[in-house]
Amino acid sequence: VRPKRDNKYQKLDIEYGGLDVYANLISADESGGDVDDALGGLTSFRAMAVRRSATERLNAAEETISKSHDTIESTNESIGE
Repeated sequence: VRPKRDNKYQKLDIEYGGLDVYANLISADESGGDVDDALGGLTSFRAMAVRRSATERLNAAEETISKSHDTIESTNESIGE
């Protein structure tokens, strides 16, 4: 399910770089081997992906805030004149 904002579907945060991490976990499980290391790698990858995604969203929000402040200042200057 894709998130919506203003009745428009938003872009999904997809990390294709971690496919090898999932492949390692699947291989370890299918071979009957120890999956603890593979699960550790998956946990690390997911934490890194979440952190990167959150940083991108934070940067986008800060840019929106900055533009909004600029618009407010411009509007207040126009009103003052």
